[in-house]
Amino acid sequence: MGEKTRLIIDHARANGGIITTREAQALGMDRSVLARMVSDGVFRRLQRGVLALPGIDSAHALDLAAACRRLVAVVSHQSAGQLHHFEGVPWSPPTITVPHRLTNRFPGVHVHQSTDISDADVVSIGGLPVTSPERTIIDLAAVMSDKRLDLVLDRALSSGIVDLNKLSEVFTGLARRGKPGTTRVRRLIDQREGRYVPADSVLESRLLQLIDASG
Repeated sequence: MGEKTRLIIDHARANGGIITTREAQALGMDRSVLARMVSDGVFRRLQRGVLALPGIDSAHALDLAAACRRLVAVVSHQSAGQLHHFEGVPWSPPTITVPHRLTNRFPGVHVHQSTDISDADVVSIGGLPVTSPERTIIDLAAVMSDKRLDLVLDRALSSGIVDLNKLSEVFTGLARRGKPGTTRVRRLIDQREGRYVPADSVLESRLLQLIDASG
């Protein structure tokens, strides 16, 4: 195996098994050699300009990795919640956010647009850029029902995935008039301040909701 071949394979492994042809060329690989590597099974072509290493079983993960690399995006919303192992997050198509107000599309992927994602809002999971647990909660507030979001946040707090003080800090930095989910997140934080203890299970959360609803 040549040095350049090893270099682009290592680069792909470090980035969710994905490499773009532009990145490979920047690392010194010719397009003709890349085409031959695809023919030889070293890579497989996902989309125009996006290659993947073989052996990655999850189509969902591949779509996320390919979309993030192609659109310079981050995994967000439900997909981020699943990668953070939030309990109670329903299935959704692969979901990402692009940090600019441009129209972007990627087959099979839900693309959000946002101009307020900072480096502090992004963590790395398996080579993928993913919104932080606290930022993910704020994003989910725009797409989830109140009851579902209550369950997800309680389990994330109980398991230690989300820190309430940090959530409050991230919210304060993001809060602005008209931002989707702002009112809901403020309510969630206010309800959990002081001596609040999150439920230890989804069943316990649902029981508490029933008790509260019944007065």
